[in-house]
Amino acid sequence: MKRPASFVVPAFIGGLWLADVTPTISPLLMAVLLVITCIVLMLAEGRRLVVYFMILAAMLGFFRMQQHQNVSPLEMLSAKAQLDSQPFQLEAVVMDHRRVSGYTSRYQVEIRRIDMGEQALKTRLPVILQVRDYEGILRQAAPGTTINIDSFTLSHDLRRQQDELYLKNWKSQGYQAVLELPPSGMKVTGTPVNWRSAAYRVRDRSEKMIDSLLPEPENRVLKSLFFGNQGYLDASMRALFTRTGTAHLIAVSGLHVGILALFCQVTLGKLGVGKRITRMITVLFVWFYAAMAGFPISILRAGTMYTLYAAALPLERRFDAKSMLLWSGMLFLWLNPLSLYTVSFQLSFAAAAILLWLYPRLKKQVSIPSVPGINLFLITLAAQLGTWPIIAWHFGTLSMVSLPANLLIIPMIGILMPLALIMTTTGFISPILAAGPAFLVEGGTRYLITVAEWFHRIPYAEVTVPPLSPGWLIIYYLLLSIICWRLKQRGAEIDGEEWKMDGEWAKSVDPR
Repeated sequence: MKRPASFVVPAFIGGLWLADVTPTISPLLMAVLLVITCIVLMLAEGRRLVVYFMILAAMLGFFRMQQHQNVSPLEMLSAKAQLDSQPFQLEAVVMDHRRVSGYTSRYQVEIRRIDMGEQALKTRLPVILQVRDYEGILRQAAPGTTINIDSFTLSHDLRRQQDELYLKNWKSQGYQAVLELPPSGMKVTGTPVNWRSAAYRVRDRSEKMIDSLLPEPENRVLKSLFFGNQGYLDASMRALFTRTGTAHLIAVSGLHVGILALFCQVTLGKLGVGKRITRMITVLFVWFYAAMAGFPISILRAGTMYTLYAAALPLERRFDAKSMLLWSGMLFLWLNPLSLYTVSFQLSFAAAAILLWLYPRLKKQVSIPSVPGINLFLITLAAQLGTWPIIAWHFGTLSMVSLPANLLIIPMIGILMPLALIMTTTGFISPILAAGPAFLVEGGTRYLITVAEWFHRIPYAEVTVPPLSPGWLIIYYLLLSIICWRLKQRGAEIDGEEWKMDGEWAKSVDPR
């Protein structure tokens, strides 16, 4: 079997989904079924082995989801109001921190333990903390810090449908709740000195550098573009990019990581650094950048893929991007099965998958070297085909101008990201040195805003679509898979014809 991940990973995802829609099965029964399946695997051979591996993967997915859902940590938080008479404490790790205003701080945390007196639950629950510190008494918690929370209010349950754009944005990133708490409700148990806190300090200095070099609103757009947090933007600016289908460009994605990794590789190559050392430095840079952005799923996926790509050279192994994408997706879902239902996971992996499977086949069918920008058009078209059903399903809207808007904006993103990196790096040395790059960055950022505003004014730039059922999404992606398979077959036929013509030409030149 050439690529077992193509069969095993979908079976695992199917098991996750099945566990979410069926009654709970006894863990003992699941264990017995797993043992029987493993014994059959040891005795099977040939093509039957593939089928049994798929069954095992589906059972593992089913078991993992049910294990994750045995106790709902969010239900425990919801019941906190009725348990005020009992001890109730949360232990969490800060993943990221953003100051919203002079009095409000917003923390992105992962709750690791819920302690309710005699009952305690270990979990990995991502939530948003909003702390209003009017008296300035709170000690700021840097990423990586462990905190204890003993007083809070469950403000929003993000599992339910949300109308506000900022709540939809948090939900799409995988956060499951918003907690409001006073400064006295959060206690810092100690700030570690590690690479995550170092990345936070670098980002904090970079934000201040950008604010000092660029005017409003260019500075806010650039910070959102570079650090992937739409909280820098006001509601009208967020709506501007959402309506034009370019909101993914102001939220850090694999595109941003790819641009910075390529810039790092090219720069080190020009300086004469060896290939292996270049890849090693680029891997460290990518993960440091991921820490600065707060480890969103899209960067974790891109960082994992690039790390595996870099590791293939010293290990002398062939890098199979398609298999690595599937196995990394399975790893993320094993760690947190509920990631399957987050918009960020679905969009990140769907966009990467469609670019790996569909784009090369489109490129082979539509090969027009004389037409400038044809490859960018095909990449954008493939990405739109792969992601629009997910956007319509979750948000109920669809941008009708996203294709031309992305065609005009994406090339500028490829220029702005390296320029912003140069600007902030030189700004740490001297603001005078950063003046030149800052002038270019301001012009590029103003271009992004102008293009978005122009498309925003077009009538029916965004339309409301009726609710889509999961069944329609499955049918759509099955049809897209069939199209990919048919284009692959047609590409093989084209290659065969070209090989035949080359052979006939060679015989005519040299009859021997």
